[in-house]
Amino acid sequence: MSVLDTLVTDRTGPGPYDWRDFNRVQGAVDELVALFASYGYQVPVTRLPEWSREDVAFASQCAAYIANVQALRDVLDQLPTTPTCPASMNGWTWGAANDLEQILVDLEDALRRLELSATVPCGAAECGGDYF
Repeated sequence: MSVLDTLVTDRTGPGPYDWRDFNRVQGAVDELVALFASYGYQVPVTRLPEWSREDVAFASQCAAYIANVQALRDVLDQLPTTPTCPASMNGWTWGAANDLEQILVDLEDALRRLELSATVPCGAAECGGDYF
């Protein structure tokens, strides 16, 4: 199973936003960067550490965490329903956490649609045909 299948977009609280959330989002970022690279898009992201229960995120790491998602979001035009990327983790809310992961879900969906739109459903592809 892909980490993209584990993204959480429906938190209602209460509960912590912890190392597991950081690892899940960073894993999804890594997968999307690889997918974008397979389509020829190079997305510059900051590699963050794998988090453990004892870790505390520094402000610079939190900024890079958000910037990584924003860098991915900036590559493609998004659906009108795709949320904007939170500006920072200051005053972090469940809504902001949901939005961050929803962006990643929408990006995967956009890439899958791009993949499908470039595929001829059946028969030979011909110039001037229905699909080109």
